[in-house]
Amino acid sequence: MMNFAINNETTEVARPLPFLTTNSIYEGDKAMAKFTLPYKPKKNQDKRKNYIGNRYGRLVVLDEIEPYVPPNGYPVRKFRCQCDCGKILETVMSPLVIGRTVSCGCYQKEMNIKRSTKHGKRYHPLSTIWSAMKSRCYYQNDTSYENYGGRGITICDEWINDFATFYNWAMENGWKKGLRLDRVDNDGNYEPCNCRFVSHGVSSRNQRMPKNNTSGFKGVQKREYGRWLASITYRGERIYLGYHPTKEDAAMAYDKKAKELDAGYTLNFPNEV
Repeated sequence: MMNFAINNETTEVARPLPFLTTNSIYEGDKAMAKFTLPYKPKKNQDKRKNYIGNRYGRLVVLDEIEPYVPPNGYPVRKFRCQCDCGKILETVMSPLVIGRTVSCGCYQKEMNIKRSTKHGKRYHPLSTIWSAMKSRCYYQNDTSYENYGGRGITICDEWINDFATFYNWAMENGWKKGLRLDRVDNDGNYEPCNCRFVSHGVSSRNQRMPKNNTSGFKGVQKREYGRWLASITYRGERIYLGYHPTKEDAAMAYDKKAKELDAGYTLNFPNEV
């Protein structure tokens, strides 16, 4: 009890009851009390945003379902959505609202197909020819790079990044299944004015002379005892033309047989009749 003197009379005042205060500090007969007020939540603190009916990409939120509880134990809101393609998808809130999940998966599939088949001819034989041409000219790990890109052979601007243009040119210039792309000038680039489609045999005949050819003539190889062997390949089979005392004689034998076969061979002596 606290005593107060009013008009020389002493009056007793009751102390605040302990359960009405959260903290009391007493200094002598004086008391200071801080009363606890009833808890009042902030406005809308207990309300969560309603996502039902919202559209995110191709998805429309149908309803909210039981939350997903990850290993950390904190529930994550989860929704059931319908994709424009008709499929139903269940997804958690975060990837949906930030735009990471925009469909049931159909959108990603469409983009993958579009990127890999811009021209719609992904599996066409000409697509393989076009890709191989670029590989041997620009991919250093290609087994043929040394004889193409390594020698400075390039592809013209209108073909290098546009298969559709290459495809249209090929269809207008005699391509048929089984033919190969061939350069008229073996030291020239891949471009319309220097390319044609030929059979495998003609393409092989127009190839550069191998490095192991020590004679300097097509179809001529040096054998033992100083003699030179002449040979020619026709329809996948090698025809031997005998041994000759000089490489020039062997080269002329090759040219003679090439003229007989009349199959577009490159001659060693093209100016001779």
